[in-house]
Amino acid sequence: MTHPETDRRTADPIGRIMCFETGEEIGLLYKWNNGATQVTLYSDWDIEQAVAGFEDTS
Repeated sequence: MTHPETDRRTADPIGRIMCFETGEEIGLLYKWNNGATQVTLYSDWDIEQAVAGFEDTS
């Protein structure tokens, strides 16, 4: 049984995720029809490199 409040059927891109260092677009932020948001990074982007780079600057 599905629950209407958690049933995700459609999503719209609501923002771009950019690399601070290069200005390159590395992913998109989506908002689902139930209000939930989801980050999607492009497959050629290394998330571990991004997190390590962010931690080094804090």
